[in-house]
Amino acid sequence: MCVIAVSGKAGTAWSPIDKTAVINAIKNVEAGMRFWGKLFKDNRMLNDMTVTDDSDDTRTHKILHALEEICRENDLGVPVWLDSNIRDFKRYKKTRFTQDHFVGESIPFDFLEFQILEE
Repeated sequence: MCVIAVSGKAGTAWSPIDKTAVINAIKNVEAGMRFWGKLFKDNRMLNDMTVTDDSDDTRTHKILHALEEICRENDLGVPVWLDSNIRDFKRYKKTRFTQDHFVGESIPFDFLEFQILEE
């Protein structure tokens, strides 16, 4: 059994809760990740899409699968991750893919912005 503090109008009260319920709630929060892909042309957003991944895959696999899903829905090939993309994604949880990242294909927009909304 675990005890947590619950704030109320009269102050703080302590109430017992089930430890397994807390652990399951934490796992559910950690399991789901949401991603956002946005296509821009001339500083205007043309299209956007969110992808939710609740699988038990690793964080890296979830990121790659979400990017593949966004590209598939927009009829695009999957862009190449350069060192600058990896660095930006690690630092800001966001990166941009331009024409240079889509090898052998012409894209009808300036860039695809890809970011993590929730972890």
